[in-house]
Amino acid sequence: MIEKISIHGKLKLIGSFWDPKIIGGLNGQHIKLVKFSGEFDGHKHDNEDEMLMVVKGSLKYS
Repeated sequence: MIEKISIHGKLKLIGSFWDPKIIGGLNGQHIKLVKFSGEFDGHKHDNEDEMLMVVKGSLKYS
């Protein structure tokens, strides 16, 4: 059975920026939730994919 979670509810529990929290997993990968503030310094993972989903605001990634 898949457990449903509320992303908005979990975001309310995060009190600081730039402090990722693991909220689940898929195929051996962590699903993390984080609050950003200011500029995001893009980076690359050679052996992993990365997905960024913006819930509120905008993100410029280059």
